[in-house]
Amino acid sequence: MLRSRLFTAAVAIPLLAWLFFLAPAWIFNGVVLFATWVALREFSLMALSSVPGAATLTTLGGMMIAASMVLVPGGLAGGAALSAGIVACLILTLVATLATARDMGQSVNSAGQVLLGALYGGALLPHLIWIRGLPGGDGPSWVF
Repeated sequence: MLRSRLFTAAVAIPLLAWLFFLAPAWIFNGVVLFATWVALREFSLMALSSVPGAATLTTLGGMMIAASMVLVPGGLAGGAALSAGIVACLILTLVATLATARDMGQSVNSAGQVLLGALYGGALLPHLIWIRGLPGGDGPSWVF
């Protein structure tokens, strides 16, 4: 058991250090977006399994938020892009809720859960992209 953990650490730590410090931005961004997709999918399958279509809607909405953070770097423009991604996710979720609602009270509750998952997963991990790109070269150290 200890041998497999040490082997995993011996492989993973140099790979992660390379990813944080030396990898081109597009590789780092791709890895973060893939991890975001996996996190959104896992969250929605675990927490929202009773809501029909929640896995797809949460993943799609969260990836819209994440993509808005990747396409525009941090700062004032990044904040505006993040706001646009959140609004797009909100519109998508509410339109899907209205289109499929049988019981409006339950549908609004489900929409709130989907939005929480999409916002939490879609905005949390992509912040690493903004942190890595901080001016002054300290960003990768903060990510590591």
